[in-house]
Amino acid sequence: MDEHMHSLTQAREAYAARDWATAALRFDAVPTGQLAADDLADYADAVWWLGRIEDNLRLSAAACDAFLADSRPVEAAGAALVLGVLHLARGDEPQGMGWIGRAGHLLEGVPVCPVHGLLLHLTGVEPSLQAGQPAAAVDAARQVRDLGRRLGQPDLVAIGLNGEGRALIRSGHVIDGLRLLDEAMIAVLDGELAPFVSGTLYCHTITACHEVVDVRRMARWTDLAERWLATFPAAVAFGVCARCTGLSSTSSTAGGTTPSAQRCRSCRTSMPTGSTMPPRHGTSWPRRAGCAATRAPQAPTTRRTPVGATRSRVGPCCSSWVATPREPRRPCAPP
Repeated sequence: MDEHMHSLTQAREAYAARDWATAALRFDAVPTGQLAADDLADYADAVWWLGRIEDNLRLSAAACDAFLADSRPVEAAGAALVLGVLHLARGDEPQGMGWIGRAGHLLEGVPVCPVHGLLLHLTGVEPSLQAGQPAAAVDAARQVRDLGRRLGQPDLVAIGLNGEGRALIRSGHVIDGLRLLDEAMIAVLDGELAPFVSGTLYCHTITACHEVVDVRRMARWTDLAERWLATFPAAVAFGVCARCTGLSSTSSTAGGTTPSAQRCRSCRTSMPTGSTMPPRHGTSWPRRAGCAATRAPQAPTTRRTPVGATRSRVGPCCSSWVATPREPRRPCAPP
């Protein structure tokens, strides 16, 4: 028993330090029946970072049940949202929507909290964007942003700004939309947000720049995303769009499969682009990120190559505009 308590103490300390590999290893040494609801949620989070998706699903469900047993509906709703998004990421829409629906019911009659904001993002902002309804997405995103400001939650504020920016871009207001995306990213650079939220915003921002062919802005955010990703341990199995744009040094290897492409494939079973994981414990946000590689294949579109750029295929999943110098024009041959 003392040995198990020692392992549990080490697991909690490692998780608090964001050393997910050590945290998972120490949690593994403790019988699941001896873990409290918060421990189960942290355990689930740690194994997700290591790519242990099946373990994450099992532990997240156990955490949801444990929170309900402890009469903590907000935390249970957060765990249910985690399960919903993960099942959707695996292509299991019935289970995914079922868990998200359960989260909504658990929040009925509960005072407004950060989980309400993320539920609104998942059920209002993202579906409206995917349905081609940017005006509705703008309204929902502003509600998320305002809720974040009212509750003092910088994560919600940044997610709301980013969602509104992407919606404005989709409605044709590109300059205003990009301005909001940049504003949201300031909180990321200042280290104000949870790792998952930061990764998600990097992904959304880089993807939006790609869609409007803003090569310079996309290259800058890609470089910053690569620097951010370099601060994580090698065991972390996730990626953001920076891993597949081909604008960074790690994905510009000539020939063969690049490290970035390998990372893209490793995160396909984890999260879809456009998804935002729900907060746990009612106040904190899980630390996960998605990758453009997980998007469903789309029909090819004909796009005009911008001046000074060529179409480049990087790895098996992503393509981007990569700025390249033009060849000098050859002088005309003398008659």
